[in-house]
Amino acid sequence: MWSARRVPSWGLSSATERYTHQGGVSLRCSRRRLGRRPSGLSPRVLKVVAYSTVAEGQPALSMDMALSVANATHSQIDRGLQGQALEQLQTQAGAPLADRWNGMLQLFMTTTVNNIVPLGFSADQQGIMAYNQQFSTLIASGGEQTNELRGLNKKIWELMLLKAFNAKLGDPITLNQAREIQAKISARLLSPDFHDRVDKVVGEFGASATEAEKHSKLLTLIMDGQMEIISEHSYDGEEGFVRFQAQLMEHSQDSIIQSSAAAVVSVYERAGLTT
Repeated sequence: MWSARRVPSWGLSSATERYTHQGGVSLRCSRRRLGRRPSGLSPRVLKVVAYSTVAEGQPALSMDMALSVANATHSQIDRGLQGQALEQLQTQAGAPLADRWNGMLQLFMTTTVNNIVPLGFSADQQGIMAYNQQFSTLIASGGEQTNELRGLNKKIWELMLLKAFNAKLGDPITLNQAREIQAKISARLLSPDFHDRVDKVVGEFGASATEAEKHSKLLTLIMDGQMEIISEHSYDGEEGFVRFQAQLMEHSQDSIIQSSAAAVVSVYERAGLTT
């Protein structure tokens, strides 16, 4: 059962993790079975792992199955305990934005996993990746049902932003706009000035700092750098950040957008932390 006081926070950060894409959201998925609690926080990065074939032992995803998962996920977030857990994030305004954003993504992923397991997908990295890869193929296939699936996915994101951050999704961002902003973000994260800021944060890590604390502080710095750029494009404050990230998901499979993840990875490498 979801806690009424906090979103489940089992970590998604370890050297054995890889990146995956789910219904427009990029997040990291542990090779351990989902539901365990490895330590650490997940850096928010936009990197898609694509597979050309369905993993052995995973079912084929039909459009009807994808619509069933999307409908169930929307219903649970709208009227279930998952929605109540998202609403609790609004009461944690003093907590770092990085923690609250990850809390929303983690809840979305666990909800999705719970809905795909009855279809035959395994509750681990292979299962979620197999589902994500086929979901992406269906979204790109065109047709009336594709529009229905896209519409459901948009409603899910609108609902999550509203419940977790009291923010509206807003008008979609074009691919050219997304590429332009992501290019500026990459340049900022790779700049000598930002590297100096990374070095300062790393230098302030105390001997007793846990990996989770280090990841949280570094992720906060990365998000600060991103917010400095997107504020120049009318995405102001926390609401602007979550709105931009949600809108960016529409283009997360674009190769140029994906390549921007290298800048985030380089920051973690400079800090001596694994992504």
